Amino acid sequence: MKYRIILCICLLCVLFIGFGNQAKPVFAAGTVYYVATTGSDTNGNGSLSNPWATIQKAANMMVPGGTCYIEAGTYGRLLCNSSGTLGNYITFENYNNGIVNINGGTAYDDIDTNGYDYLQFIGLNCIGTTTFGIDFTGSGYVTIQNCSFSDCASSGIHSVYTVQSNNITVNGCTCSGTNTAANEEAISLANVNNFVVENCVVENTVATGRSGIDAKNGCSNGSIHNNTVDDVTANGIYIDAEGKNTSNISVYDNIIENCTTSSGIQLYDENGTATLTNINFYNNIILGCQRGFSCLYNSKENYNFTFINNTLYNDGTNSEIWVQPPSTNLTSCVIENNILENATTHSYGIEYNDYAHGGITINNNLEYNSGGAWASGNIFGTAYITSNPLLGNSTSNFQLQASSPCIGTGSSTGAPTLDYAAVTRASPPCIGAYEYETTFGSSTVATTSASNITLNGATLNGSLTTIGSANSITVSFDWGLDTNYTGGNVSAILSLVSGSPTPFTANLSGLNAGTTYHYRAEAVSNTVVYGTDQQFTTSPYLPTLEVTTNSLANGTAGMAYSQTMEATGGMAPYTWTIASGMLPLGLSFSSSGVISGTPTTGGPTSVSFKVTDTNGTIATQSLTINIVYVLGDINKDGAVNVLDMILVTQHFGETGTPGWIPEDLKNYGIINVLDCIIMGQHWTG
Repeated sequence: MKYRIILCICLLCVLFIGFGNQAKPVFAAGTVYYVATTGSDTNGNGSLSNPWATIQKAANMMVPGGTCYIEAGTYGRLLCNSSGTLGNYITFENYNNGIVNINGGTAYDDIDTNGYDYLQFIGLNCIGTTTFGIDFTGSGYVTIQNCSFSDCASSGIHSVYTVQSNNITVNGCTCSGTNTAANEEAISLANVNNFVVENCVVENTVATGRSGIDAKNGCSNGSIHNNTVDDVTANGIYIDAEGKNTSNISVYDNIIENCTTSSGIQLYDENGTATLTNINFYNNIILGCQRGFSCLYNSKENYNFTFINNTLYNDGTNSEIWVQPPSTNLTSCVIENNILENATTHSYGIEYNDYAHGGITINNNLEYNSGGAWASGNIFGTAYITSNPLLGNSTSNFQLQASSPCIGTGSSTGAPTLDYAAVTRASPPCIGAYEYETTFGSSTVATTSASNITLNGATLNGSLTTIGSANSITVSFDWGLDTNYTGGNVSAILSLVSGSPTPFTANLSGLNAGTTYHYRAEAVSNTVVYGTDQQFTTSPYLPTLEVTTNSLANGTAGMAYSQTMEATGGMAPYTWTIASGMLPLGLSFSSSGVISGTPTTGGPTSVSFKVTDTNGTIATQSLTINIVYVLGDINKDGAVNVLDMILVTQHFGETGTPGWIPEDLKNYGIINVLDCIIMGQHWTG
């Protein structure tokens, strides 16, 4: 007995240990989950018809390849708890283009990748936190796409330098009204290897001294391009080694404006202990900043940078370009093919007191001061121009007029292959961010009807109806809810220019369902031409798919049965199947939702029915079907007749407990003539 007790105790210990270390539930890769403010974390299963209530619930369940669609609403923070894999990212995305707000509250980031890898965040709005909008410190292969960040005490997008992050993509995001406390920058990348920041809008940092986009603390192998930075309280784009060697970063095709207390672009090592190698700036447009470009350094720094084919306009009272001494640690630096235009007397085009010390090449720049002379000691370098660059419209259009002295007067050495508008540069190239296309010729463009219109997308179509002598034209579409086209501009794909008309197309996604949009075709070279306005309306939003059949009629054993399942919402036609359970014997279920046949067994049976629409959306409903017997149909052949009467008479006089045999129709515990009378009352012949 003693040994049996000991054995039982050991078994109980093993059981308790097992329950204390339960593994995370395993879900199939590629599973799609849904979250809604009307959902439930305790009763929901994460389906579209039965969603969870919090994003965190989904995060706790995610495995590689999984997607969490989040319906419109406001939610608490998101702390990632697992990694995806190559080709099987874990994705958190707004559902049906809804407005999804995430607020981490006090002392929490809105989104924290928690060091996990292969993650995507799409269409999410981080609307308030005492720390960061999203922090991806220590994570790799993270994509942050079409997200917005506002009212963050610190950065909208952030990483900490103490742990390296890698392969980070930030695309199409907006940071507005961030940095309400004097912390970090709107987009702050620290110690990140392999990164891209593209197509973003950064504006209105709140606290004084907060830059727009910053790559610092040893960032390497990255690009910052096609962004708009406006009205930040420090540098627009900042490359800062900050004590860690920083290298191989390209900053190009950006518009930076109204950084009135600092530089549009600044290069620096605040700690003075690291090198900056192969940092390249080209095709940027910088206007209305305190300085256009500044290169600051301490005595221990070693710089290697290029600043080529940029356009700087009216950047403050100090200087368009400022290189701060000493110069002994500059190596192979180039300032070339830039337009520097200012209207402030006694400011500098290029300010560099130690130019004679070497380590830097300054050539083929145009420096024009419409307000009078440059300040004494201004640096021009070699092959410079001081006349009016003749820009198309200096406040908004920085392309070159036909008589501009910038056309064909730049240096081909180190010049970028394409200009700001992705036009191939000539040899020799033009000075400034734009190349002038002398072969553009006369052209006209037409806007044609949209195609492939869906719930939240469409294909825009246009054509060059007259090509003229053009061999390189950039085409696109302006679009929006009205003819102000506030939705933006989307680049188009142009077929080979070989005749007229030449069609081109572009795809829009992420639109609102059931909404009318305006668009027009656009062609750009040294001039801009537009097509007429066109409109299209996206498909209307489809209500949620759900099964509307709430109960099933009773059937009778041996008698024909038929009932059709009903559903609404989604997109018809529907396909029906049985999710779980089995129909009573004799019944079948068609893909059109019809239950039919002749049941042969009685009793209640539970069945879960599943309906799938043409979009793959699924809804389920669990119902009970009850099959009853006809009183007197003892042999269960669907009729009460002489065969059943024979079965009763064979048991005449027998007794037993009520309910003992089916022949006891009156349920009295004895078989007699009364049972025959009851059978006669239900006779079907």
